[in-house]
Amino acid sequence: MTEETWEKRWKRKPGAVCLPYTIQVVIPHTCKPDCAKAYRRLRRKMTELFGGSTTYDAEGLWIDAKGVEIPDKVKVIESAHSCMTSETEKAFERAVYEAAAMAKQEAMAIKTGQYLIISTKAK
Repeated sequence: MTEETWEKRWKRKPGAVCLPYTIQVVIPHTCKPDCAKAYRRLRRKMTELFGGSTTYDAEGLWIDAKGVEIPDKVKVIESAHSCMTSETEKAFERAVYEAAAMAKQEAMAIKTGQYLIISTKAK
């Protein structure tokens, strides 16, 4: 079954909600001075802006100037939405920049894509 066929099939199911966009932010969780606080604030803001969020632990990896691999514990915050108004977009952008400043990050990873929520209630 192709992705397009799968998506069309599930959209016809009773109770299915198509949220054609997803936005995901990767944020360090254990760095100093205040990554955990930055993560909690950003998660709260994304939940408010998009009506919900899902968070999970992950591990990033970067290479320092000496060529040494440095593991980085991160949180991934993901929200699905049907559209983003200019006000929502500005509020999200502010929240990301505030989290980056609080966590003293030079860059933030943001991923966008599609998301489909299906009802799993028995007929």
